[in-house]
Amino acid sequence: MTKSHRETILVEDAEIVSHVAFANEQFVMRVQAPGCAARALPGQFAHITVDPQLPMRRPISIMR
Repeated sequence: MTKSHRETILVEDAEIVSHVAFANEQFVMRVQAPGCAARALPGQFAHITVDPQLPMRRPISIMR
């Protein structure tokens, strides 16, 4: 039986803990989101939004 994707979606407010820039416009942003952290695996994506007035979310790769 295939599991519905709706059981895997979690919406959570997160706090940015750190944001570090590296060469070639690469960044590591650490957020505190315990609900997502308990379920997420490396290689998955978190869809981030910063303003409810902007409907487009940015997919961010989960590193660890």
